[in-house]
Amino acid sequence: MIEKLIDAGVHPTQARTFGDPLKAAMALYDISTATRQAAFVAQLMVESTRFTKLEEDLFYKTETAAC
Repeated sequence: MIEKLIDAGVHPTQARTFGDPLKAAMALYDISTATRQAAFVAQLMVESTRFTKLEEDLFYKTETAAC
């Protein structure tokens, strides 16, 4: 799992930190096919900025549409 994370662009430190917990979560929730694993890890990478941000920023900004 660690090598797969690194190959996907995750920094080795984060890959070592999260590799085993991700493997356990995938086993627990039967994320067992390569496609499901890829989708799961990709979603986590997007939501955590490649496992570097672990808390959500709640300072949302309202964007105004240009008329």
